[in-house]
Amino acid sequence: MYDQVLTFFIGGTETMAALLSWTLTLLGDRPDACERLVAELDEVVGDRPVTYEDLPRLTYFKHVLNESVRLHPPG
Repeated sequence: MYDQVLTFFIGGTETMAALLSWTLTLLGDRPDACERLVAELDEVVGDRPVTYEDLPRLTYFKHVLNESVRLHPPG
């Protein structure tokens, strides 16, 4: 049981780590996309922490993540 739980935990964090790594790599290659993403975050969130209610308004952020997963699927 321990091995199964550990595998599940590591698999989940590895997937998120891959998504984050590839997204940051792709944004590093596209400064214009990074600037647009930062502008959207500033407009929607500002200086406060992101909340669940903010997610529907972060449309460009969703597009960036989807494109990252499309180009480099974590599985």
